Amino acid sequence: MFDDKRRKKDDEFDEMIREMQKIIEEVFKNAFGFENISAEGFSARFSPEGEIKIIGNEEGNEDIIEDGNKIYVTIEIHGIDKKKLRVKAKGKKIEIMAGDEIRIIELPVKIKPRSMKKTFKNGVLDIELEKI
Repeated sequence: MFDDKRRKKDDEFDEMIREMQKIIEEVFKNAFGFENISAEGFSARFSPEGEIKIIGNEEGNEDIIEDGNKIYVTIEIHGIDKKKLRVKAKGKKIEIMAGDEIRIIELPVKIKPRSMKKTFKNGVLDIELEKI
Protein backbone atom coordinates (compact mmCIF):
# COMPACT_ATOMS: atom_id res chain seq x y z
CA MET A 1 0.00 0.00 0.00
CA PHE A 2 2.81 2.41 0.84
CA ASP A 3 4.52 1.74 -2.50
CA ASP A 4 1.30 2.48 -4.39
CA LYS A 5 0.91 5.85 -2.68
CA ARG A 6 4.54 6.70 -3.34
CA ARG A 7 4.28 5.67 -6.99
CA LYS A 8 1.16 7.79 -7.35
CA LYS A 9 2.94 10.82 -5.88
CA ASP A 10 5.94 10.23 -8.19
CA ASP A 11 3.61 9.98 -11.20
CA GLU A 12 1.81 13.16 -10.15
CA PHE A 13 5.11 14.97 -9.71
CA ASP A 14 6.36 13.80 -13.12
CA GLU A 15 3.12 14.94 -14.71
CA MET A 16 3.44 18.34 -13.03
CA ILE A 17 7.00 18.70 -14.40
CA ARG A 18 5.82 17.81 -17.91
CA GLU A 19 3.03 20.38 -17.68
CA MET A 20 5.50 23.06 -16.51
CA GLN A 21 7.80 22.23 -19.43
CA LYS A 22 4.89 22.60 -21.86
CA ILE A 23 4.02 26.00 -20.37
CA ILE A 24 7.61 27.22 -20.60
CA GLU A 25 7.93 25.97 -24.18
CA GLU A 26 4.70 27.75 -25.12
CA VAL A 27 5.87 31.00 -23.50
CA PHE A 28 9.18 30.93 -25.41
CA LYS A 29 7.45 29.97 -28.64
CA ASN A 30 4.93 32.82 -28.36
CA ALA A 31 7.36 35.44 -27.05
CA PHE A 32 10.38 34.72 -29.25
CA GLY A 33 9.19 32.46 -32.05
CA PHE A 34 11.35 29.55 -30.96
CA GLU A 35 10.23 26.15 -32.15
CA ASN A 36 12.87 23.94 -30.57
CA ILE A 37 13.22 24.67 -26.85
CA SER A 38 14.71 22.59 -24.08
CA ALA A 39 12.50 23.73 -21.23
CA GLU A 40 14.14 21.46 -18.70
CA GLY A 41 17.52 23.12 -19.31
CA PHE A 42 15.96 26.49 -20.20
CA SER A 43 18.07 26.86 -23.34
CA ALA A 44 16.80 27.84 -26.80
CA ARG A 45 18.33 25.99 -29.72
CA PHE A 46 16.90 27.37 -32.98
CA SER A 47 14.20 29.72 -34.14
CA PRO A 48 12.09 28.48 -37.08
CA GLU A 49 14.33 30.52 -39.40
CA GLY A 50 17.52 29.21 -37.79
CA GLU A 51 18.52 32.67 -36.56
CA ILE A 52 19.76 31.62 -33.12
CA LYS A 53 22.10 28.79 -32.32
CA ILE A 54 23.75 27.69 -29.11
CA ILE A 55 27.30 26.44 -29.05
CA GLY A 56 28.26 24.66 -25.85
CA ASN A 57 31.64 23.60 -24.55
CA GLU A 58 32.90 20.40 -23.02
CA GLU A 59 32.88 21.84 -19.51
CA GLY A 60 29.18 22.57 -19.72
CA ASN A 61 29.37 25.84 -17.81
CA GLU A 62 29.23 28.29 -20.70
CA ASP A 63 26.75 29.04 -23.45
CA ILE A 64 27.30 31.06 -26.61
CA ILE A 65 24.18 32.25 -28.37
CA GLU A 66 24.34 33.93 -31.75
CA ASP A 67 21.59 35.90 -33.44
CA GLY A 68 21.65 38.10 -36.54
CA ASN A 69 23.57 40.99 -34.98
CA LYS A 70 24.95 39.91 -31.61
CA ILE A 71 26.76 37.22 -29.63
CA TYR A 72 25.68 36.45 -26.07
CA VAL A 73 28.01 34.55 -23.75
CA THR A 74 27.06 33.21 -20.32
CA ILE A 75 29.76 31.67 -18.15
CA GLU A 76 29.70 30.26 -14.63
CA ILE A 77 32.62 31.60 -12.58
CA HIS A 78 32.15 30.81 -8.92
CA GLY A 79 34.32 31.84 -6.00
CA ILE A 80 35.75 35.02 -7.54
CA ASP A 81 35.35 38.61 -6.37
CA LYS A 82 33.81 40.92 -8.97
CA LYS A 83 36.74 43.32 -8.48
CA LYS A 84 39.22 40.62 -9.59
CA LEU A 85 37.35 39.82 -12.81
CA ARG A 86 38.66 41.27 -16.09
CA VAL A 87 37.25 40.65 -19.57
CA LYS A 88 38.85 41.53 -22.92
CA ALA A 89 37.44 40.92 -26.38
CA LYS A 90 39.31 40.96 -29.70
CA GLY A 91 38.74 39.37 -33.08
CA LYS A 92 36.96 36.06 -32.43
CA LYS A 93 38.08 35.66 -28.81
CA ILE A 94 37.07 36.64 -25.31
CA GLU A 95 39.74 36.53 -22.63
CA ILE A 96 38.53 36.23 -19.04
CA MET A 97 40.96 36.84 -16.20
CA ALA A 98 39.59 35.74 -12.84
CA GLY A 99 42.24 36.12 -10.20
CA ASP A 100 45.16 33.90 -11.23
CA GLU A 101 43.20 32.04 -13.91
CA ILE A 102 42.90 33.02 -17.56
CA ARG A 103 40.25 31.55 -19.81
CA ILE A 104 39.98 32.11 -23.55
CA ILE A 105 36.70 31.52 -25.34
CA GLU A 106 36.64 31.10 -29.12
CA LEU A 107 33.64 32.72 -30.80
CA PRO A 108 32.10 31.64 -34.12
CA VAL A 109 32.45 35.16 -35.64
CA LYS A 110 34.45 38.36 -35.22
CA ILE A 111 33.04 40.88 -32.77
CA LYS A 112 33.27 44.61 -32.02
CA PRO A 113 35.24 44.79 -28.75
CA ARG A 114 33.97 48.27 -27.85
CA SER A 115 30.36 47.07 -28.00
CA MET A 116 30.89 44.75 -25.01
CA LYS A 117 28.31 44.88 -22.23
CA LYS A 118 28.86 42.63 -19.23
CA THR A 119 27.27 41.81 -15.90
CA PHE A 120 28.51 39.54 -13.14
CA LYS A 121 26.10 38.39 -10.47
CA ASN A 122 25.93 35.28 -8.26
CA GLY A 123 28.85 33.63 -10.03
CA VAL A 124 27.41 34.09 -13.53
CA LEU A 125 29.08 36.34 -16.10
CA ASP A 126 26.87 37.56 -18.96
CA ILE A 127 28.54 39.19 -21.96
CA GLU A 128 26.86 40.81 -24.97
CA LEU A 129 28.83 41.77 -28.09
CA GLU A 130 27.95 43.07 -31.53
CA LYS A 131 29.14 41.12 -34.57
CA ILE A 132 31.31 42.69 -37.24
